[in-house]
Amino acid sequence: MDWRQPGSERFHGRSPRGRAALIDVHSHLLPGVDDGPRTLDEACEMCRTYAKCGYTTVIATPHMSNPAFDVSPEDVRARTREVQAACAQQGVELEVLPGAEVRLEPAMLDKVDSGRVLSLGDSGRYLLIELPRQMMPRLDYLGAQLAERRVTPIIAHPERNIGIRRCPGRLSELVEAGWLVQITAGALIGTLGSRSMKAARFFVKQGLVHLVATDAHGTPPLSPDRTRAVERCISMLAGQQRADALLRKNPAQIVSASRSPESKATAPA
Repeated sequence: MDWRQPGSERFHGRSPRGRAALIDVHSHLLPGVDDGPRTLDEACEMCRTYAKCGYTTVIATPHMSNPAFDVSPEDVRARTREVQAACAQQGVELEVLPGAEVRLEPAMLDKVDSGRVLSLGDSGRYLLIELPRQMMPRLDYLGAQLAERRVTPIIAHPERNIGIRRCPGRLSELVEAGWLVQITAGALIGTLGSRSMKAARFFVKQGLVHLVATDAHGTPPLSPDRTRAVERCISMLAGQQRADALLRKNPAQIVSASRSPESKATAPA
């Protein structure tokens, strides 16, 4: 069955002329809500480092539907406003948008319908989904149901999933059906281990990746040198146009959805 996600055809490896700024769509940036920074000062330090690395926009994606951390959409919006205000006060030029990394669970569709999970940029269009590490469940029904709701699912860091690493054809099937794929920047340069590195690089070579994000939980994964190394790696694997698409153009499409008048986002109180 072909249930290609609405809008997924825009996510490809071509890049517009010129070099746009970097955009991160997966970051545990908000203070005191999950395993990211504990304080507002630590979050602001992350923001300063993002700006030094060349990022202009970051979507904060704390864990949702996670047994250890299950922050609410209202808390995410409030903490995002808090971090954005602190950045403005301290002269840090970084836009911070609300979002979430939503763990796969049976009640996911109910939570989507009731607004209990947050989409990227709070747009109602793109849902970042975390799979269990040990297995690759069948996702056909979930994808079809999300498509009916005009929500595009994004698989977070599949290079860490053992089932996908053993059978990458499953990931290819999902991409063909319109799912988007986000891999972690550090995986490409080996900071997350050799197995994740081999998988991440293979997925890029095969054209199965749409987004590269930091998945940062603090300042250590963020540095200008590491940022440049990640882009060089993508460029060597798939060309500079693909690097621009994965780091700039495709993330910009997600951010633009949060500003669309057709967005289903709930305005922050």
